[in-house]
Amino acid sequence: RTWQEEVRNYRAKPIKIEIRHQLPGDVEFSGEAVGNPRLYDYRTPEYTMTIPSRKPTKWMTEGTFHLGKNQKQNRVRLVGQ
Repeated sequence: RTWQEEVRNYRAKPIKIEIRHQLPGDVEFSGEAVGNPRLYDYRTPEYTMTIPSRKPTKWMTEGTFHLGKNQKQNRVRLVGQ
């Protein structure tokens, strides 16, 4: 599953944001576009970004969800680093 995220900064200064995704189940998370994602806990990847002033920023993240017999553990693994 791939999803696009967008943040708009209406301020005159750049802002730094921290994003956490709580993903249930056995997931392989790929956040190559966001730089260096890390795990906050066993099912929550997090990353920080700097958004330039007065501009919207879009990025793509991807997660492969394993269901049924393919599910090994209820955790998130970071791939593509």
